[in-house]
Amino acid sequence: MAHGKTVIAARHQPADWFIEDRTAWQFSPGSAVELAYLLARAIERPQQAQALGESAAAYVRAHHAPSTAVDELLAAYGAAAARTARPSKPADA
Repeated sequence: MAHGKTVIAARHQPADWFIEDRTAWQFSPGSAVELAYLLARAIERPQQAQALGESAAAYVRAHHAPSTAVDELLAAYGAAAARTARPSKPADA
């Protein structure tokens, strides 16, 4: 997806980056007919498939870039470090 490839995936994928017609073409799990349709669509309409790939790559750059993940982790670690540590209970308590 990050490389601008056309992604065809089942709708039951748990990842938040599978967005119908924005980052992936999706089919109902177990539906060979829908999968076949999407494969044919990718072959017969390469411009649409390419546009989907470009849209997916832009989404990944905007929402899942390593620099974004690092910034989010730094903020989370900073917030965790800023919290006052709770005193631990003595082992015999």
